[in-house]
Amino acid sequence: MSGRNMQAQYDRWTRAHVRHRNRQRRFDRIFKQGDEPDAINRKDLHMTRDETLRSMVKRHDGVVGLCKYIDATGTATVSEHELVALATDEAKREHPGLSDAQAFTKAFTGPSGEPLRQAIETIKLAQPGIDGGRAERAAYRLLEKLADDERRRSPNLSSAQAFARVFRDHPQLAELAHRRPRPTTSYPWPV
Repeated sequence: MSGRNMQAQYDRWTRAHVRHRNRQRRFDRIFKQGDEPDAINRKDLHMTRDETLRSMVKRHDGVVGLCKYIDATGTATVSEHELVALATDEAKREHPGLSDAQAFTKAFTGPSGEPLRQAIETIKLAQPGIDGGRAERAAYRLLEKLADDERRRSPNLSSAQAFARVFRDHPQLAELAHRRPRPTTSYPWPV
């Protein structure tokens, strides 16, 4: 096979893979498992992101309810920026004379701000790379440093064996450095 034919075949495969990945992401986004099994209806298939966010706020009885849900489940169904925008909009409705920054500050620091603060922290932890991956990279560098120290103590170990031992001995650090892929949906096992 000539190089030109191989390149054409590779290009076709890449385009097909990208189309499949995009379809799969759309499917996962549309049919993401909600807190109730029939949370998705036909109308939800044609909703914009803004409409979806508004329906989530309505379903959870306001932004505070959505924040409590996010904190309770530990899953981020909205981004940090979307949650801040929703909280700002709600605070602006309650205090129309305030600017956006003042309204958000009032919502964030007020008596009902604790669920908002916790939800933002949950979102930061639930979405890998939300801070640009700094925390993950720092944890990984620390694991590498510990593996080098382990290798100095036990010169008979290879670098991979030392890293595996450190990874096993420091599970919290390992969890931060390496997030295992999780399924976006779950299906009951057939009986």
